[in-house]
Amino acid sequence: LLSVILLDLYCEVQGLPAWAMDMVQGELMRHGVRCDVREIRAGLLSSVTVEDGTFTATRHGMDIVLRADRVKARLGLRALLTRQPFIKTLDVSGATLSFRGNRREALLPHVVDFSGELRPQVGGAYAISARGLTEGVSVRVTGRVRNAKALWQRRTPPAAEDDRLARVLETATRALRQCRFGNRDAAIELTVDADAADWSDVAVAGHWNVSDIVLQGTLAQTFKGQFTASRKQIVFRELMVRLNREEHL
Repeated sequence: LLSVILLDLYCEVQGLPAWAMDMVQGELMRHGVRCDVREIRAGLLSSVTVEDGTFTATRHGMDIVLRADRVKARLGLRALLTRQPFIKTLDVSGATLSFRGNRREALLPHVVDFSGELRPQVGGAYAISARGLTEGVSVRVTGRVRNAKALWQRRTPPAAEDDRLARVLETATRALRQCRFGNRDAAIELTVDADAADWSDVAVAGHWNVSDIVLQGTLAQTFKGQFTASRKQIVFRELMVRLNREEHL
């Protein structure tokens, strides 16, 4: 028992030895996540903390790359006893989030100052919260992911993945690149409801508010609106463009 306690303290303070880090990276690889980390600290009664890690997963026709100063996860006791990975809470800080398409010409977003968290909810769901900055726009995402355990189950990639999400992100990035923002806030807030067992079952609602934006050579003092999006359609509501104090579109 004493040796176990000493080993636990060593791993919490000094980090996992190289062979244990290789085991962790191998387990992540079997779940479709490639990683390169500087240090992993862990303890039987504490969380797992990854320092200076890069995680890459291929989903929806693109590579999703997370580089983080720190990723902190807490495993459930059942996960530790059964060796079935299931994360109870997850916190990411000091990160960048990049999306890389299969096509070289694909233009996908790059998010800086990224942070996020997962928290358990009743009914086997996660509450999610994330924020970051992309193309000069502050983005905040909240919501929930149902069937949370599906996130950590071993995954066999389908022969041909749906690339619609990549195409939507590319369209949004191209639109943002055509805009020039002033020195006031540009913000988008999204609320997401998704199913980890079937990512096509996702609903998004959101609103944006941008000040001092140049649209195709025309200065707009205000550009804002709301939208809802699902697998079948995107609906925009309450759009407003104010060119100056007297003109509205």
